[in-house]
Amino acid sequence: MCGEIYGITESSTSIIAKELCLASRKHLKPLVIPKLIKNKIKQITISFESLHGIPYIIGAINGNHIPIVAPKIDPKSYYC
Repeated sequence: MCGEIYGITESSTSIIAKELCLASRKHLKPLVIPKLIKNKIKQITISFESLHGIPYIIGAINGNHIPIVAPKIDPKSYYC
């Protein structure tokens, strides 16, 4: 869908997405996700599970603030 909007091929879109993920992991992960020791990780997962009932989670991101521009094709399928 993005390729159609911006006029690029599917393979180019795939390459760009892969490069974005790699760059994010390399440069943003150290800033956003601090290095935690095992005991601290275990404490966080137990706390998260007791609050939300989901095991093995150390956090969550709420994406409600991300705007979604509905495409011309089937716009009702996209909800922001």
